[in-house]
Amino acid sequence: MDWRDQVLLDKQTRRLIAPRHDGVIALVIAAMFFAGLSSGVALAHHKDAAEQAAQIASNNAVIALAIPDNATPIVRR
Repeated sequence: MDWRDQVLLDKQTRRLIAPRHDGVIALVIAAMFFAGLSSGVALAHHKDAAEQAAQIASNNAVIALAIPDNATPIVRR
């Protein structure tokens, strides 16, 4: 490609400018942010519920150790 071909190519492509859609890009970024935020909240809530269940089970360790595996529990009346 010599300089004349380059000049001709520049003249032909001078008007070819990609349109900018700044609003669409901003909306996509905002949507991704809120999707990540909501999924993080959902995962944190799920993790907290599992940890809370583990804490409830661990709070009854005295009762769990007092009753052997094959014995029936003693019920106070």
